[in-house]
Amino acid sequence: MTQRLIILGTGGAAYDILQIVEASNAVSPAWELAGFLDDARPRGSRFLGYEILGGLEDAANFPDCKFILAIGSDRSFRDRQNLVARTSLSREDFATLVHPRASASRLATLGRGVYVGPGVSISATAIIEDHVALSPLCVVGHDAHVGAWTVIAPGACLSPYVTVGKSCYIGARTAIRQRATIGDEAMIGMGAVVIDDVAASQTVHGNPARPLMRNIAASGPKLPTVDVIVPCYKYAHFLKDCVQSALTQHDVDVRVLILDDCSPDNTAEIGEQLQRTDRRVEFRRHIVNHGHIATFNEGIAWADSDYLLLLSADDRLIPGALARATKIFTQHPNVGLVHGQAIVCEDPDKNAQTISHSPEYKIVEGYQFLKTACTGGLNLVQTPTVIVRTHLQKELGGYRRELHHTGDMEMWMRFSVHSDIAELSAHQAYYRLHGQNMSTKYVRLGDLTERRTAIDALLRSYAAKIQDADQLRSEMVVALGREAFYLANEAFENNDSAECRRGLKIALEINPAIARTSAYRRLELKMRCGPKLWSILRSFTRLVKKPNPVSL
Repeated sequence: MTQRLIILGTGGAAYDILQIVEASNAVSPAWELAGFLDDARPRGSRFLGYEILGGLEDAANFPDCKFILAIGSDRSFRDRQNLVARTSLSREDFATLVHPRASASRLATLGRGVYVGPGVSISATAIIEDHVALSPLCVVGHDAHVGAWTVIAPGACLSPYVTVGKSCYIGARTAIRQRATIGDEAMIGMGAVVIDDVAASQTVHGNPARPLMRNIAASGPKLPTVDVIVPCYKYAHFLKDCVQSALTQHDVDVRVLILDDCSPDNTAEIGEQLQRTDRRVEFRRHIVNHGHIATFNEGIAWADSDYLLLLSADDRLIPGALARATKIFTQHPNVGLVHGQAIVCEDPDKNAQTISHSPEYKIVEGYQFLKTACTGGLNLVQTPTVIVRTHLQKELGGYRRELHHTGDMEMWMRFSVHSDIAELSAHQAYYRLHGQNMSTKYVRLGDLTERRTAIDALLRSYAAKIQDADQLRSEMVVALGREAFYLANEAFENNDSAECRRGLKIALEINPAIARTSAYRRLELKMRCGPKLWSILRSFTRLVKKPNPVSL
């Protein structure tokens, strides 16, 4: 009796899997290929003579079938985990396929969703976790361990006791030395000879394997190294300007990582072109949208420079920005974050504002920066101007997934707990203002609520390190409660009763003491009267006496 099988994806790996299925059936019929699921091909079309049955999310419609993932090139290998998750299938729904001409020790362990191509050798006590792709002629030595979702290309050789992390790509004819460890999501280039451990998310190549070459001058002093991470979603028309503004910075050694979060526009085309034309540029495209927080954190994991910068694809650095910042870092080892001024405009090429290249700056003691942020409840930093020490960023970790709109604010405060902050007087970046900005889509009360959440999260996480944490929280409550109340009053004046009620509710949730103020009682009276009646009463009272301003 044969088992129905569906292949997920129609990339190059689909050919290898079909070959395994046909070779296995020639020895002993075991599989009936029902067809493919692929998001990029129309349902009902055919591929290699078999029907496209739908997209990945249709997998649950075929309960009688087993599945195998065939997506995982050097461009998409980091997406394999997410692709499997999109199917909503259980682990038991996936097949394990071994070509008859492969050699797998009976003492080796093969997980679900693994496929093993012809000529592969897997030695005793090797462990192959779920959804690993073992391409033709690769070798896995005894006691090696290969993490889930990893792709091993043809002819790669993993020596005994090698450990490969999850979601890695091991290039064709790679050789990895005994006992070496490859970190999660690392990429080993074709023909590389790996003799040392490779860090998570790092890309290495050559013999011996080393990180991708930087643009270092043949002579002269070593330049500060800066990794610029460019997240991009639907900003193809801005991407080239953004990347060029980083690559043309002087007196620094720059690398750029473009992270295309499954943009529906031509971001991939432009990103790949930038990668081809400058070896300092690396381009990655997500097959599924990860969201901006996960994308930011992927970039942080990749970075291995002295300093790093997250630069949205719609923004642009001003010449000299990186040199100014790195000079401060060199002179002040206690500074962990440098930021400056941004020019807000619709088009940097048409900017009429005078650009400041002032070398002046000030050092703000970390606690003082934190206190100002908490007591004002405000984000004190313009994000495209921020450059940080990479080692400290990695110690502090990535952005919080729950803070969709104020993750940057919480991050700056996190740095202030562990280091001093430098502020440049110079303009460091252009912040491009347009209808698609994430910040313009987030209303003021929503932003206020997330600022409160960000400050609360920071003070809870580092209560033991922050002096007067409770006092800072109390001052934040007063500041944000007052701001919410003023927004409620402003909404009333603009005849938006619903937003007024919402703002007042938020103000009381943040600071219940507002209910005891005369300003609160006045606003309650205004709401009972309604905008029209209140307008008449206000006009009458102005004839009698000068009105008092709204104040808490």
